[in-house]
Amino acid sequence: MARDELYLSLDLASMLASAAATPDLSPRELDALRLYASGLKISAVAHRMGISPHTAKEYLDRVRAKYREVGRPAGTRTELYAAASRDGLLPSER
Repeated sequence: MARDELYLSLDLASMLASAAATPDLSPRELDALRLYASGLKISAVAHRMGISPHTAKEYLDRVRAKYREVGRPAGTRTELYAAASRDGLLPSER
């Protein structure tokens, strides 16, 4: 007997869930992402954060890995910017 209920396949439900997933970023990863997405080079991100360029790159690598983990790979600066913007992680421009 049908009861006007919506049923989703497991595949479709999984895709919908991962599309809405936002990575859980640490405050330092978020700082690095915001600076990098604003157009700064890794060396400038590092300088602004008071860390080495190697550490800044590590933070950004972790951000990319966390986006991959939630099924939303963002390998380039443009992809990171788009993903972070969609997730509301970047300051709004006025």
